[in-house]
Amino acid sequence: MTKSNQTPNPTRRRFLRTTGVVTGALTLGITATGSSVADPSNNPALPGRVYADGRTFATKDATDLPPPKGNNEHSFDEIYHFTNGASGQLDVAEAAPGEQDFNGGRWSVTVVEWTISDPPVVKSDDEVHAHSNDIDVVEEGARYFECPLVPLEG
Repeated sequence: MTKSNQTPNPTRRRFLRTTGVVTGALTLGITATGSSVADPSNNPALPGRVYADGRTFATKDATDLPPPKGNNEHSFDEIYHFTNGASGQLDVAEAAPGEQDFNGGRWSVTVVEWTISDPPVVKSDDEVHAHSNDIDVVEEGARYFECPLVPLEG
């Protein structure tokens, strides 16, 4: 078999390459600056919701990870899971994308419960710590996993 000496039309090749890149960027919901374009709030591929720094993020539980072995404990961010609480309480992450200390979506779960009868909805780790007298830790390191946080617009 021999190779054809004909070269494809360069204009057609440039068009296909450009439209492929643009289509890929739109599918991912990103722009050249990296900001979110698509609102994932109703995206069935991202069904979970988490609070971090007072904002709501979409998420999808992706991969279980083994517990850290001492030297990599710093590579996980804490996520607080409430066993009880006010209506609308979501899990609360201590870090979010864009923060200097964000570890890329690797989480260590701390299970907590309120000890008061009428708890507020907390939306940041600062609020969790501010209410530390009203919250009992049930289990630290209950689970280790990796999943993304996708900011919701609004």
